[in-house]
Amino acid sequence: MTAKNIRNTSARHAWTDELVAQRAKEFVRLKSARRFAQGEYKYSCERFKTRRGIDYLDVNDPKFRRATRKAYEAFQEARAAERNALRRLETATRNWSASALNEPAKAPEATQTATLVDDFALVHDIANSIHFAPNQDAKRAIAHELCTCLLGLLRQV
Repeated sequence: MTAKNIRNTSARHAWTDELVAQRAKEFVRLKSARRFAQGEYKYSCERFKTRRGIDYLDVNDPKFRRATRKAYEAFQEARAAERNALRRLETATRNWSASALNEPAKAPEATQTATLVDDFALVHDIANSIHFAPNQDAKRAIAHELCTCLLGLLRQV
């Protein structure tokens, strides 16, 4: 019989406003890196078209794939990193607001006015709405609004 694995609760994150701000900064930084990598990939596609003298791209062409492989891989890695940063930001926002509501002894934010907690609930709803956005532009707009709201709220704290 093996011993039961019990999670160490003291090793969990303390969901502070600094951690949420740090995750928001990380998300913005990785979003910028993804935009840069996307631009590099588009540039390599255009360069391939001009060197070949063609008007359209056949993405199944092995020569095209070989010519744009590094830029495409960098773009995919940047997209994955941005998605993960967004998930970490959503988790931090959700847990920060939950800790403010459930643990007033550990979270001094819970003693502030109810509007601050309501504002964080709104930010949490904005973060959750990213998954239901119809396209990439809507997701970017929601993420921008989320970061703006978070920075505004952190200035209030």
